[in-house]
Amino acid sequence: MVSRILSYADRAHLARPLYRIHDLTFVLARLGSISLAVLVFWYGLAQAPKEHQVIDFQHGNFNTFIFRLNVLIAVGLLQVHDFYKVMSCLLLMPQLNFYRPG
Repeated sequence: MVSRILSYADRAHLARPLYRIHDLTFVLARLGSISLAVLVFWYGLAQAPKEHQVIDFQHGNFNTFIFRLNVLIAVGLLQVHDFYKVMSCLLLMPQLNFYRPG
């Protein structure tokens, strides 16, 4: 937010490092989210005893391998989609700035 305000105020020399910090934080957050999802869904929930790894609608227990795998794939696809959108914009920005007059 601060970097955008500085950018609008023609303080690009101050805004550019803040944008770089934002980009790095975004990438680290996406990787951290994927890592946490793998730890929880692939490793953590699989540690439950086998008799608890059944579908139980009354207690809201869906801790089966197929549910864990589907959720892990959904989280991974969402993170990859978000990462792709941001990276495609970041790679396109230098080309747009090159053609600006002035």
